[in-house]
Parts: sequence; structure tokens; C-alpha cells
Amino acid sequence: MSLPYIETDFISSSECQRLIDFAIANKSPDVVNHDEEYSTDVEWIDHGATYYGNNVDPVTVESDDSVVVDCELTYVGVVRWPVGTFMKPHVDTNTGHKENILAAMLYLNEGFGGGNLIFEDLVVEPKPGKLIIFSNTEDLHYVNKVEGLERFALSFWYNKP
Repeated sequence: MSLPYIETDFISSSECQRLIDFAIANKSPDVVNHDEEYSTDVEWIDHGATYYGNNVDPVTVESDDSVVVDCELTYVGVVRWPVGTFMKPHVDTNTGHKENILAAMLYLNEGFGGGNLIFEDLVVEPKPGKLIIFSNTEDLHYVNKVEGLERFALSFWYNKP
């Protein structure tokens, strides 16, 4: 497997909607807003996304694939990106938590403008059921401004055990 890895139709649109409904119905009053967490030389105002999720009991991935050996799933949650939200260009620096090796996003809805995950030489347009896996500590990435409707994605972070 080479990174970034993209798979369309990883799950159905109805399964995506069930995840959105579940996240909204079970959102914690302790949601996290990451307004200025990522530093960058670009002077943008980051309006922040809301994370409906939390750390999970680590699940170790066992595989013969050298990309995923020696990692564990340590976070999963639905991330709500309100209209006007975006993420500045960054690589994840792992401050305050264990070192990430991979990130994955499963897009859950459509009908909004923007909200693309953008790398130096790749633009990933969100479509329900599309899965992307990438090296968040090596690949400079950002999300452009969400317009029209809010954007939902199920995020996964894999760290070193």
C-alpha cells in the first residue's frame, strides 16, 4: 500500500448518515475546539472544527504490510466542520500526545463547497464513503474553507505503541 491511500465507496451513504446521526445524538458537552493549535507561516484565522470523539482503548494493528506494522488506533471520532471552518497548512507535530504515524478520514456527507483535504500535489474532494489514509506527520496538508453546509468526517489517528 502506498500513501496517501484512497478508497471510494468504503461504506454506503446510508451508513455515513447513521454515523452523523449517532455523533450528533451522543455529542459530549466536552467537545474540543482546536482554534489555534496548528502553527503556520500563513496568516489565516482558523475557526476550528468540533471533535465529537475521544481517545479509545488502543487497538494494535497486526499486518504484514510494512506501512501499518507497529501502530495502534488511539483516537476515533466524528469531526463536525461548520460553515467557514478550515485547517491551516500543517504537519502534525504530536505535541501533547503519542507520536502519530498515520491518520485516516472517512467522509460522511456532501452538499457543501470546499472542505477538500489538500496536499502538495493532490486535492481530495470529500464524497460520502470515501476513505483516505496518509502520513500526517510527513505530508503537509490542510482543509480549505467549508462553504454552504457543514462537513462531517470520521477521523482516526494511529500512533506508535
